[in-house]
Amino acid sequence: MKIALDTNVLLSVFLARGLCHDLFNLLLPDGHELIMPEHMLSELERHLKNKFAAPPDAIRELMTTLFEYGLVVSNVDDVIFESPDPDDTPILAAASNGGTKYFVTGDKALLNLKAIGNMRIISPRECWMRLRGG
Repeated sequence: MKIALDTNVLLSVFLARGLCHDLFNLLLPDGHELIMPEHMLSELERHLKNKFAAPPDAIRELMTTLFEYGLVVSNVDDVIFESPDPDDTPILAAASNGGTKYFVTGDKALLNLKAIGNMRIISPRECWMRLRGG
């Protein structure tokens, strides 16, 4: 199953030990495909460097892990929907174009969209429960 984690969920995966970290560790061994829009990877790297002052070696290691387990999808220029935050539009569009089944976010405005085409927008808790069969 193709699943995309938004930037803040990925930041939580690597900066804290909790639900998002557990979800990430559940995805990989179960054979799910992590979909990573190019725009999101750039945003993730920028936040780790500028907001969290992560060491360059740690950022490089993280990006290597993501590239090893994920599928990078290209940015999309032709977008046919509106996002509450224009910065999220290219990420959502690329994830949707990549055949993502679940876009996982904690952003309430995005969660209110519920879906874009066949891509469901769900919380980390809902994704965890769906993958665990709950």
